[in-house]
Amino acid sequence: MHDIQALKDAGYSLVAGEAIVLDLKSALELMPRDRKRVDAYKSLADYLNKEFDCTLYVTSQKTKIKEDKQ
Repeated sequence: MHDIQALKDAGYSLVAGEAIVLDLKSALELMPRDRKRVDAYKSLADYLNKEFDCTLYVTSQKTKIKEDKQ
């Protein structure tokens, strides 16, 4: 899978308990998507969680604002 290799090439280790936090701009540079939104990475995040027990967080200015309000 190209996304997994892109993460590894960028220096992220896919080990159990690892949390990978990327802003949307960085995620799009590493793993381009046609849909330029955070939810475009949901299936990848689910896959990483299931197969590697690793968590992927992709944030944008909108998600940061929502998190700050909670």
